This record gives sequence, structure tokens and C-alpha cells, in this order.
Amino acid sequence: SVEDARLLNGDIKRLDTLCGCGVKALTLCWKDTSIIGGAWNTMAGLTDFGYEVIKRCFELRIIPDISRASIFTSENAIECARTNKRPIIASHSNSYTVCQHKRNLSDELFSEIIKIGGLVGISLAGEHISTNNPSIKDILNHIFARKAESNEKHNNHRSLIGHRTQHSENLRAKGLESDSHSEKNRQTGGTEKRGSRPHNHSKHRCNAKRRRHKTA
Repeated sequence: SVEDARLLNGDIKRLDTLCGCGVKALTLCWKDTSIIGGAWNTMAGLTDFGYEVIKRCFELRIIPDISRASIFTSENAIECARTNKRPIIASHSNSYTVCQHKRNLSDELFSEIIKIGGLVGISLAGEHISTNNPSIKDILNHIFARKAESNEKHNNHRSLIGHRTQHSENLRAKGLESDSHSEKNRQTGGTEKRGSRPHNHSKHRCNAKRRRHKTA
């Protein structure tokens, strides 16, 4: 995957080079406006070259990624995908309903991506999760919001987990490991210990049968 298609620098043949290098997804924008279109902090849409890039991506089986794109660039890209009957993704775009950051994705855009067979993932950048001390619960709120939206309108939910960031490492240090351990303890009635392996009863029964055969 490559983030920010401005590296094409107006040369569509560079897209073929990326394809030859194994690139399977291309994030169209990163920040501000570019030769592709407007990013999340602008009100610009796709340029003519941006449309050309998306169409060539479909021909090369590279998936366009609208994470970081503006509302108008996203709408233009989705319409282009619908016309060409191809999916697009938003690899790391949280729910704007849960956290009102401009980088996050509205329920309407999320719904349109799912309609055309696309995928939407979760960003682990703190400012995209919550405006106040983001936590694991806040991440789950984004996931559950997406699941509810998808189940309500489309009866399906598919999601990618987005970019691993330094903030995600900080979240792990502050509670991800302990939270997952607590959940396991709740499921096992508090009997599981850190580092312990699940008891394999069937293996012990087999060993017991072997011992009985030997003594017989």
C-alpha cells in the first residue's frame, strides 16, 4: 500500500510502476490539496487527473483508498467506483458520529462504501478516537457504531483494523493487555492465569488409554 498519490506527479505511468512493485492499495490524499484532489483539511474534490488515477487503479486491480480525503474527494471517488462497478476502501477512518474530527468518516460515506462492496477500517491515532484521553473502550465505540450502522442498513459488517501508530503502542501500555486479560478471566470464571495454556483434556484421556493398554 502507498499513502498519498501525489507521488505520481502527473505521470499516470508511475501507477503501472507501483503495480509492478506489488502495490495493491493507494491512498489518494494525505493533507492539503494535490494533483489528485483535496484532503480532509480542504473543501476540494477530485481533479481530472485524480479521476484518471482512480480509473487506472481499477484497470490494474489497485484499490483506491479514501482515508484522509475530503468529503468532496470521497464523494467523487465513490461515484467513480459506482460507475465502474468496483469497490474502494477507507483503510483507517473512524466514525465521525463518535468523534468529530475532520479526518473521520460520516455515516453517510461509510454506508456508500459498504453499498459498493468496500471496506472501512479503524484508525488508532488518538485524535481520531476521542477528544479526551482515548481508551480501548473508545476504540470499541467506533467499531460498535460501524457494526450497528452496517447491520441496520446492509445486514453485514466487514472491517479492517487500520494503521498501527505510536499512540496504539501507548494504549497497549496503558491497558490493552490488561483489558484483554480481564475479558478472558470473565469468560473463564477467573480461572485463567497470565501465560497459562488451556487445559487439553482430550490429550490426557488419550495418554491414559495408552497407559491402560500397556499395563494390560
